[in-house]
Amino acid sequence: MNCGLTTRPDWSRLLPREPYHFRMGLGPGNAPPFFASTPDHDRILDERVRWLRTSLSDYCQLLPDGYTLLEETLQLAAEWGLSPGPSSDSPSSKDAKPHLDAQCLELGRSWEPDFLLLKLGEDGIFRLVGGVVCFPSAWSLPDKVGRTVADIHGVVPDLNPELGRKIDAFLQRITPGSAWERANWGLSRGAKLNRHPRLNLPGLDEATPLDQIYVRVEHQIFFRLPRTLGILFGIRLSLHPLGLLATHPTAAVGLRQALETMSEPVAQYKGLHRIRSRLIRVLCCHEVI
Repeated sequence: MNCGLTTRPDWSRLLPREPYHFRMGLGPGNAPPFFASTPDHDRILDERVRWLRTSLSDYCQLLPDGYTLLEETLQLAAEWGLSPGPSSDSPSSKDAKPHLDAQCLELGRSWEPDFLLLKLGEDGIFRLVGGVVCFPSAWSLPDKVGRTVADIHGVVPDLNPELGRKIDAFLQRITPGSAWERANWGLSRGAKLNRHPRLNLPGLDEATPLDQIYVRVEHQIFFRLPRTLGILFGIRLSLHPLGLLATHPTAAVGLRQALETMSEPVAQYKGLHRIRSRLIRVLCCHEVI
């Protein structure tokens, strides 16, 4: 079962056989294929539209500082053949705010991945100025919009001390018009794409059946907008049953090592602290495989 992407992760790269640490794990990317439609297009968009109708402000945000970045993104979407259709919410007024708010929403209804817009300020710092995130991994877009990348990452234990400067330097160095990709993993209870904190979904604990545990992979892309020099940040989600590691023993060992060596604050942040010991036992005894 693959709940958001037609291709499998590179398991050996995602879960290497080494002690857990925050990794950049970057490789060259290609933006048009990343944002293009997959065979799951209709199903994914149906769910995206449903969440946007349920609570628009929870999943779609655009600050005035994001207008020029959105305009450039829309122009690129048209060049890539991925432009949204005419907005049914677009007013007849030529006022920029309602028009661009509607276009941001339409892009969120048309693209399978979530997307965020990061603006480079005069102080040389990137800030989140808008986007559409329908499938968050236990975080809220309204809580993050307007904040710097370092502020956003501040809730993640150990991340800024380990990678903060590298992240800032990386974002600054991306050549306009080029893209870089990486992947990030977590574990979740059940195969729901949307894990917004407002939904209060159950987490992992000692009683969670193994067949309800999924490896939640965020496939991420960073594309440097050529004109505004902002960042279009895409997140394409895929979910894979834990039992899939039966066919990837190297990744199973990598997951065990990560669970054994990650700090307790990181395990708590990732929602793994109540099930970590059990999963280590399972993986050591090859019960998953």
